[in-house]
Amino acid sequence: MKKKSSRLIVVLVFLGAGAFFYWQLTVTPTENQLTFVLTDVELEDNGGLLRHENVTRLDATVMSETGEQVATIVHMRPGAVANPAPLTLPDGAYTFHIILTFDTKRTHGYHRIVDLKGDKATIHL
Repeated sequence: MKKKSSRLIVVLVFLGAGAFFYWQLTVTPTENQLTFVLTDVELEDNGGLLRHENVTRLDATVMSETGEQVATIVHMRPGAVANPAPLTLPDGAYTFHIILTFDTKRTHGYHRIVDLKGDKATIHL
């Protein structure tokens, strides 16, 4: 009788440890350094072109796979390459809804799906 309960305890400890390590690897939020690259932005506007030099604001809404909003990022005057933004989320695929506001008050939207893995990530617009 004592042997069966000892085996059961050992099995439960291993299952608990395995569940804990799985949770640590998949659910625990990790910090990502997210960089927006705007060098390819070109939009026609009144006979001219709007480029990254004309962007006054970048707003990004981060959506989870289930469609819920999990974060927002705002850059004022982002330039060609916006400074990396720290983003702490569990690893996985996220949809970024990005709105650029230009100095002419025109806005333009982008959608990108990015797989975050607790490292550096880059979004090219």
